[in-house]
Amino acid sequence: MPGRRAQRRNLAGLHRALRHRQRTGPAPTSRARSLHAGRHDLGRLLARLDGDALDDIVGAWLAQLATDPVEEPAPAPTGLAVDGKTVRGSGTNGAAVHLLAALHDSQTVIAQRQAEAKSNEIPAFAPLLEPLDLRGVVVTADAVHAQREHAEYVLAKGDHCILIVKGNQKKLRNS
Repeated sequence: MPGRRAQRRNLAGLHRALRHRQRTGPAPTSRARSLHAGRHDLGRLLARLDGDALDDIVGAWLAQLATDPVEEPAPAPTGLAVDGKTVRGSGTNGAAVHLLAALHDSQTVIAQRQAEAKSNEIPAFAPLLEPLDLRGVVVTADAVHAQREHAEYVLAKGDHCILIVKGNQKKLRNS
C-alpha cells in the first residue's frame, strides 16, 4: 500500500490530468481510458465497505427522515415490518445474499442486516432492531420470528408486536 507522500503525488497527478482533460477534451483514440467511475469501480468500492456499518448509518439517516419532526405524540402508533428477502441475482457465484430488513410504515427501509441464509434470520432479529427506538411502534414479523425471545425483546424495547403463528409454534397455535 503506498505511503501518504505517494498517495498525495498520485492525487496531485490525477488532479492535473483532470484539469488537462477539461481544457483539451478527451483523447482522440477510442481506447482512451475514461476518468469516470464505472459500474465495476463502484462494485469494487462497495465490496470493501462494511455492509452492516453502512446499513447502520444509512438506516439512522432514513429513520430520521421517516419520523415526524413534531414533538407532540403521534395520534396512532407507527408500524415497523421485519422481513427477510433473498437479493435477486446474488447467488450466481455461490450462496445468495439474504437480508433481514425493518420497513417503516412510510415504506422506507430504516435498518438492514445480512443473514447467513434464510434459516438464519432468527439471530439477526435483535441486532437489526437494536439501534431503533421502538417506543410507540408496532413491530410486525412473519412466522419465522414467532419466538418467545423476539416478543420479549420487542416488548422490553417498545410497545407492541404482532407475530404470525404457524406450524412452527404448535403449542402456541393450539392455545
